Amino acid sequence: MVMRPFNIKELLKSLILQLLDVAIDFGGRIRKELTVMGVEALMKELARLLQGKRCLIVLDDLSSTAEWDLIKQSFPKMENTSRIIVTTREEKIAKHCSVKRENIYKLKILEDKDALDLFTRKVFKEAINLDKHPELNEQAKLILKKCSGLPLAIVTMGGFLANQPKTAMEWRKLNEHISAELEMNPELRSIRTVLQESYDGLPYHLKSCFLYMSIFPEDQKVSRRRLIWRWAAEGYSREFRDKSSEEIADGYFVELIERSMILPSRESIHSRKEIDCCQVHDLMREIAISNSEEENLVFSLEEGCSSNPHGMVRHLATSRDWEGDKGEFESLVDLSHVRSLTVLGDGDHFSSLTR
Repeated sequence: MVMRPFNIKELLKSLILQLLDVAIDFGGRIRKELTVMGVEALMKELARLLQGKRCLIVLDDLSSTAEWDLIKQSFPKMENTSRIIVTTREEKIAKHCSVKRENIYKLKILEDKDALDLFTRKVFKEAINLDKHPELNEQAKLILKKCSGLPLAIVTMGGFLANQPKTAMEWRKLNEHISAELEMNPELRSIRTVLQESYDGLPYHLKSCFLYMSIFPEDQKVSRRRLIWRWAAEGYSREFRDKSSEEIADGYFVELIERSMILPSRESIHSRKEIDCCQVHDLMREIAISNSEEENLVFSLEEGCSSNPHGMVRHLATSRDWEGDKGEFESLVDLSHVRSLTVLGDGDHFSSLTR
């Protein structure tokens, strides 16, 4: 794992210690010697250790091209038998690390069958046929839908449920309170931590665009054209040099896909673009909702919702199941800072509020 914040000296020390395979370092002598060495001395020591050896070095979670450039120049020329594997969340970093596109492997989400197999192995310690347990099968499908084929989420959810009563009621409880569980349950917090890191690593302009996605309902496919028009109209992208605000916004759309923050899709076979819409992974949407509430960016009126605890909000959305009246509407939301209103569904119940 590449440490955060990135430090080339600490990375070199870590690699050297692993290559030395120090099982017992009495008194920490070797670590002390490495601590006083400068970057150039550490580079020479690394070159000495790698000379004539076949090595597989894994650099996990690289977060910028600048990090790779520093790492690359710190390594000696390696033999053809040695390999470096880099993992990253960003496609452009992968392309920067390898000029040969055939060396880049984009991990795919698990197919439904494989996801269910992994889930049952974690919960029951073996693969079982949940078709024989229809009440559990129904809840398992809902849990796996939220995981959307992500192995980390499936393994963590399965590991948590392995220690719980294996009843439909227990699994339903997890499904109904997934947001709170991700935040409060220490056994599931690792999922949120990893996903939150993806959000934290976004530049400021992409953070706003990503949080804006919490306006849209779960599983809704959002038109690419509609989204970039909205971002441009709301001021999330601005004209720059010879590029229009719409072109800038379209670049943001592509970058969020490359960072796996939104999922690409194609809805129309007549579209001129290969990707003409997108949607947000269920668990990433939970991250968007909680962060947008903290930022007072988006508030959704839903059935049974309470007033916005943060007061002012910039974007207001009404869900399909909200049927409040004008009095309830005015008591729930301070409209003084609302920039946009998104009405989902037919909007008939909402027309009376504007009279």
